[in-house]
Amino acid sequence: MTFEGGEDGVLDDEAFTVRTRRLRELVAAERALGWATVELDRAESEVVHPRGWTPAVSAPDDVALGARTRVARSPDDAIVVLLEPFTEGRLAASLVRFGEGFVVEYVVVPGRDFGHAVDTVHRAGLVLSTEAAGPFGRQRLVVGGPAWGPHLILAAHDREPGSAYRAGTIEA
Repeated sequence: MTFEGGEDGVLDDEAFTVRTRRLRELVAAERALGWATVELDRAESEVVHPRGWTPAVSAPDDVALGARTRVARSPDDAIVVLLEPFTEGRLAASLVRFGEGFVVEYVVVPGRDFGHAVDTVHRAGLVLSTEAAGPFGRQRLVVGGPAWGPHLILAAHDREPGSAYRAGTIEA
């Protein structure tokens, strides 16, 4: 699985790619992709299992996108977040616009480095939303694209050691 674009090309949007590349230049981080779906159980059985990904683990809601989440890992060790809308928010708009598929990229930094990463991103001129909760912990949406996405999120890996996510590794 590659992180250079979604299977349906949604993450290959030129403006999104420029913002993503800029964010990656500013902060050293792990990455995760978010797969939009209208039904988590079906997505797990039709997307996760046939591809040989690890079983998805329930994770906290992504408040910025208005989504329930589960996290899986691909055979090549990539993190995949399944997202199902629970409001008529950004994720629901993504599904209407693009259908199911990859519509989110999470750039994940250790929780202790999140404040520094936010300051660095602000100084570089990228605009971030207010802080909200997400599947890895605190997060901020990179603002500037259409409400329907694709979406870029700077996230803090805040999970305690021994929980579903191990600190510094985003392991599910």
